[in-house]
This record gives sequence, C-alpha cells and structure tokens, in this order.
Amino acid sequence: MAADRTLPDRLEPDSTQPKLLLAIAGAVLLLLMIAFGVVSWFYTAEVPPHGPTVPKMFPSPRLIQDESEWLHRAQTEQQARLEGWRWIDRDKGLIAIPIDEAMQRIAAKGADGYAPIEAAPQESGR
Repeated sequence: MAADRTLPDRLEPDSTQPKLLLAIAGAVLLLLMIAFGVVSWFYTAEVPPHGPTVPKMFPSPRLIQDESEWLHRAQTEQQARLEGWRWIDRDKGLIAIPIDEAMQRIAAKGADGYAPIEAAPQESGR
C-alpha cells in the first residue's frame, strides 16, 4: 500500500508577492518615522530645555576652629554622663546611675554581683 503512493515531482508554486511585502515594510517604516517625529516634537514642545542647577556660592565648610574647646566640651559631656543620674526609660523605670555608685553596688553583692537581676521564668512542662 505504501508502494502505491507516489510523491509529486513538482514543487508548490511561489505565491509570495515581493512588491506587496516591500510595500508593507515601507509602510511600517514610514509609520514608525511619523510616530518618532510626533514624540520628538511633543517632547521638545512640552519639556523646557534647562541644565542642572549649579549653586553660585558653595557654603563654607564647617571646620572645628578651636579643637581644645571642642575636646573640653566633649570630655565634659562624657564625664557628666558617667557621673550623673538620669532617666534611660521613664516608662520602664530604667535609670542611669553614676559609675562609682554602680561599682559599689556590684561589689556589695559579692560573688553574686553579676548574677541576673530577675530570675528566669520556669517552664511548667518540665
């Protein structure tokens, strides 16, 4: 049965029309050029031409003029934080105490000086 079938000797006729394909390609290119032209015209009409704004005078740099005064002020602030009482979190009742007072309190506790302030909660499952 397969031997009865014969393949045709002729190829299909060429049905492409080159003039029609070139006309379609030309129309698409023309349409793209018109679209880009309209976008370019709209952009130049709507967006004002301007460059980046550059300041006329730059501000002078903020330099430390008197380093000894700045160092003295920084040391004074740090010393006040180490030696003063202040609130850390008033809602939770956390207070920063002077470092000497903290060292005396830890030394007064002895060997338990670094133990946790509150005991860890016990698990009920064990």
